Amino acid sequence: MFGFAPEIPLQDGPHELYGLPGLIVKAEDSKGDHSFTLIATKKVIADSDDLLSKKNKEIIVDEEKFRKLWADYKKDPVKDMRQSSGSSSISAPVSVSTSITFDGKTYSQDEMLKLIEKERKDALKNTNNFLELDLYK
Repeated sequence: MFGFAPEIPLQDGPHELYGLPGLIVKAEDSKGDHSFTLIATKKVIADSDDLLSKKNKEIIVDEEKFRKLWADYKKDPVKDMRQSSGSSSISAPVSVSTSITFDGKTYSQDEMLKLIEKERKDALKNTNNFLELDLYK
């Protein structure tokens, strides 16, 4: 199902939906699994320097690279956290011990990483409603 506004002469819409003779303001698949509804529009005036800054620069990833990154993430969803917590910018050898207390229980850094990893892996098992199903196999 599509709803569009022909009075807004933009042939655009959410995700990969475009091409109608007006802005797509509502789209839903036949099962109702995915629904997009335009809730607001806003005119944005961006500085050209902001658009070209490194913070806003897109990183182009082809399908093969995406599949590898996704497989790596599913295997170890806290890899980046583990690597960043083990790195140090100090040239001399330094030993740092980190712990956090949550709900009256103290967790070591390794215990926290294991808990976060379990939560993320559980979330991956329960998340199965991707827009691009073939990419997430």
